[in-house]
Amino acid sequence: MRRVIRSTLLSVASLVVAGCAGTPAAAPAAATQLTRAGEAVQVTQNPMSVRECEYVVDLGFQGAPEENALRALRNDAGTRGVNAILLVMETGTRVTRAEGYLCAD
Repeated sequence: MRRVIRSTLLSVASLVVAGCAGTPAAAPAAATQLTRAGEAVQVTQNPMSVRECEYVVDLGFQGAPEENALRALRNDAGTRGVNAILLVMETGTRVTRAEGYLCAD
């Protein structure tokens, strides 16, 4: 009886290990590339940087300001005629609002 249980357990363990080995790893998320319009958009957390600029739009961004998300935000802003983004931060780690501005060169 012990031999049957041991054999069954070894078989189940082998199947589990084989199943895990055949599972492909999750592919990393593709990096967002800046568009030509996105390259022209500057990002700041300093309200004084946009004090002489014209407010255009609330860009609807909230969350952690990680690089991929910021590139996507810059691309979006560029298509809306914005050349500056003010990130309004909450406790320095989370964006509560992203405002788009048009600043003179």
